[in-house]
Amino acid sequence: MAKKHQQNGWVANENSGVRIWLEGRNSQQEQLLTDLQHQLPAFAHIEHLTSQTQALENFADFQIKSSHHQGDYSAFVLPDISPCPDCIAELFNPNSRFYHYPFISCRQCGPRYSIMQQQPYDRQHTTMADFQPCSTCWHDYHAPENRRFHAQTIACEHCGPQLQLLNPQGELLHSQHNALLEAVKHLQQGGIIALKGIGGFQLLADATQEEAVQRLRDRKNRPAKPFALMLKDMKSIKAICAVNAIEQQALRSSASPIVLLNHLANRLITQTVAPNNTQLGVMLPSSPLHHLLAYYFAKPLVVTSGNRSHEPLCTDTQQALDQLADIADFFLSHNRKITHGLDDSVVRNINNQVVNLRRARGYVPLPISIDKKLNAALAVGGHSKNTIAISHGQQLILSQHLGDLNSLASQQYFQKTLTTLTDFYHTKPKILLHD
Repeated sequence: MAKKHQQNGWVANENSGVRIWLEGRNSQQEQLLTDLQHQLPAFAHIEHLTSQTQALENFADFQIKSSHHQGDYSAFVLPDISPCPDCIAELFNPNSRFYHYPFISCRQCGPRYSIMQQQPYDRQHTTMADFQPCSTCWHDYHAPENRRFHAQTIACEHCGPQLQLLNPQGELLHSQHNALLEAVKHLQQGGIIALKGIGGFQLLADATQEEAVQRLRDRKNRPAKPFALMLKDMKSIKAICAVNAIEQQALRSSASPIVLLNHLANRLITQTVAPNNTQLGVMLPSSPLHHLLAYYFAKPLVVTSGNRSHEPLCTDTQQALDQLADIADFFLSHNRKITHGLDDSVVRNINNQVVNLRRARGYVPLPISIDKKLNAALAVGGHSKNTIAISHGQQLILSQHLGDLNSLASQQYFQKTLTTLTDFYHTKPKILLHD
């Protein structure tokens, strides 16, 4: 926009938002600010915009400057965003350099909160700092006309995260695309796969094989509670569930949550998935890796949290090997670290509104606005299905769903999340709200 309206100066992330310095004709500056508010990128949001006149510094061009670390920390941090249509098209395009690369992303999609270590959202503040971009990715990152211009998660098969298929002993069996194809074979043969997703591990099984689903129930000690399903597209979902427009919109949203839907009478999945239940929890793929799995497997997949009963979600490969070796037959993992563990979110259509039943990946940590400013409050939530929250001015920031606090491991996870949340927003609670 600065080039279009012939403005010099700079733009930079700051903890409290974005600062822009413009030098050029006043009429073009006003048009740029008008365009900025009406042509925002997807997921961008302007809470308020203020401007003031400054002395000219006579900049020769317009630049993107390094982030500034001063002032209050922003309450607005983006959640993890499901792959955009452009990235999905490249993922399955044999002529694209991102063909079948399970960590493809751009400015408009990809992991955010799950990999952030501190604010603001710059690559060096995320776990992507472990991966140095190759020359081609570096070129795309600096090309204003490119969709990956300043995309902090930019990576390709030559420089980015890589897939690994491991056995329960942690031995490497296959890597990269072969790891994916072998994992699909094991699922087809009735095996259970522990998959490292966006916010943590998930346990996968063939939803059409009763023995595979029952084996997962027995190993996870989950005798009757329904399992969620992942299907490759809306056509596949409509073959097993009734879906209205509101539910379809939720399924296709950037959050890609699990949506509770009425189950149609058919034999496309085994009854063991959700025994004696008229509803199914169904989701579309939430990452490029999930899209590839759904494409190659081409049948409904059980997708459930990768944890032991009453314990937190596994986020680290070694942690998963230690805790899930007696549940999973193989581990499809990768070497991008997860900072914030996030379960899949669960929503339901109630009175023509999408209501969040479990708020995690895709929604956390988007703030909730309130009328009154709260002074550094902390709400610690309940013992069952716990979530904690902190105040940040006139915003409430909820943690991800933490689950029940029955076990020592869950209580330790609660303490860790409390520390992480207050450190991330540099908040020291002074008011405590509790049952």
